[in-house]
Amino acid sequence: MSDHYDVRIRDVTIIDGTGASAYAGDVGIIGDRIAAIGAIEGVAERELDGAGLVACPGFIDIHSHADCTILSYPQADSFVMQGVTTFVGGNCGISTAPIKNLLPATIPMLNGAPDWWRDADLGGHSLSSLYGYIPLKQFGSILEKRMNFAVDWRSFGEFLSKVDSADLSVNYVPLAGHNAIRVAVMGEDFKRHATQQEITDMARYVDEAMESGAYGFCTGLDSSVGEYADPDELVQLARAARRHGGAYHTHTRHHQNNYPTDDLSKFDYGLYHGSPDEITVGRYHGLLEALEICRQAEIRMQISHITPAYIINQPAPDSLHRALAEATLAEIIDEPQRQGLDIAFDLIPDESGGVFSTPGLLDIFAGWLPQMGSREALLKSLKIPAFRDEVRGVIDSGAFKILMLCPKIDPYWPEHFVILTGAHQGKTFGEIARQRGCDAVDAICGLLLEDPETKFNQRDLRRLDPYTEVFLQHPSCAIGLDSFVFDTDFHLDTPFPNSIQAHQNTYGMLPRYIRRFVGEKGIFSMEEAIRKATSLPAQRLGLSDRGCLKAGNYADIVLFDPERISETGDWLEPARTPTGIEQVFVNGQIVYENGQHTGARPGGVLRRQ
Repeated sequence: MSDHYDVRIRDVTIIDGTGASAYAGDVGIIGDRIAAIGAIEGVAERELDGAGLVACPGFIDIHSHADCTILSYPQADSFVMQGVTTFVGGNCGISTAPIKNLLPATIPMLNGAPDWWRDADLGGHSLSSLYGYIPLKQFGSILEKRMNFAVDWRSFGEFLSKVDSADLSVNYVPLAGHNAIRVAVMGEDFKRHATQQEITDMARYVDEAMESGAYGFCTGLDSSVGEYADPDELVQLARAARRHGGAYHTHTRHHQNNYPTDDLSKFDYGLYHGSPDEITVGRYHGLLEALEICRQAEIRMQISHITPAYIINQPAPDSLHRALAEATLAEIIDEPQRQGLDIAFDLIPDESGGVFSTPGLLDIFAGWLPQMGSREALLKSLKIPAFRDEVRGVIDSGAFKILMLCPKIDPYWPEHFVILTGAHQGKTFGEIARQRGCDAVDAICGLLLEDPETKFNQRDLRRLDPYTEVFLQHPSCAIGLDSFVFDTDFHLDTPFPNSIQAHQNTYGMLPRYIRRFVGEKGIFSMEEAIRKATSLPAQRLGLSDRGCLKAGNYADIVLFDPERISETGDWLEPARTPTGIEQVFVNGQIVYENGQHTGARPGGVLRRQ
């Protein structure tokens, strides 16, 4: 074919995203589309030498929370630097619309107003009572001033228009979040089952979202507004999405084995309202519930960030962990697929998991800071045996989490935290406690008295390497980052010296995924690794003209060096630019090259047709 192109990538290795074998050729781009691919001739306004590089479709992040921050970060730096050209927002039931009277607390927290309440008269509200949602009538003007954008949308369609007007660098696929819809109907009285009339009203919000362009309905059934919903509510709302051709995405119930409470008024991350018996079997039952909702609603389903259905806390060999993952796939994915259910799943391919990097060991005691009055007073209290006994009592109550782990339910919890700095770098809390002949609480207090700046990390037991390797090799497994979108300067100031940063996954998970599981472990081919991050999510979403390099498709393209592609950030310094990503195209325009954003913003909302 002979033609005139805007851009021509010459002599490149083409991995088209379908899983087919790589081949050598050229890629010609005209406007926002791939005009020709393979053996092509012609001239171009700009020629790129692809020798030694791979051209593949832009990565599609099927599990993102970037819709919560995209208005503050429309350039989407953390996405484009690692090759993400499309993200799916609204996951875990957390969408930013619709809004009636309550604003999701995530929005101000992550958009420059984490301490907005310092400027506010809380008027009888306690900060703990505002966990999750903030009344707009009382606090909206303060929030908007601190965030530098107006919360001037109410419907789902209005929010999509607001985002479109922000001129994004990437594409946004929207899901309608159950939490936002439930709060729009039930207000602050959401800590109960909904009435049939309320469910009917929620279905109208689902209808509006789907008619405005949402691709489906999404739930988050852990420590959220959605936790209070019964299966009948979820089935009815999933059916509403199905009537419009939408899918059901779900963060299943008891995904994290939190500690239970029978007090429905308690609402905090780390607690769930159920039987203590569900601690070890709740995750399994949550997955079975999802299958039943899928079956009754007759809807296409995506299980979010899958983890093993079966829980084992004590140290165990890799062979046992692999067996748990294999058993999960056999019962939760393979057999239901044989029965005719249209289901798939996504995975966070990183053992540390996490959305944020919170490395300060002193942050463990943040809950005590208000009553102590100062950081110095809190440090002094660590010397007092009575205070340490109080900490042990809180741990025993179950209402206490360290990062993603509730010590009450895991007797081996000290073995899952690793010191990152200082003389004890690389040791776990448990190792230090044994060396000193004390328990873990005394060990932690001792470490902080020696060095208050000590930093640490958690090993996420839901995402151990044996689990990840088994899940990744399943043909229905797509890749999800489970992060927000930020620039490299993002942080949340805390009362302690250690501000909260975005997790390293935010900036380099996909390069790490390719480096580690193709280059180092070799668990599958480069072609299959690319398929899981491109054509597979596109097929699940119904994006027929993205996720694959072929003539006529949108020119969302990543050009990378397979020998150099790698993350460079770590737990302590996460916001580092990956290596090996040479150019990233979105809708035919280069948004990233030479290690930096070009300033181009050709993306936007992809509305379901």
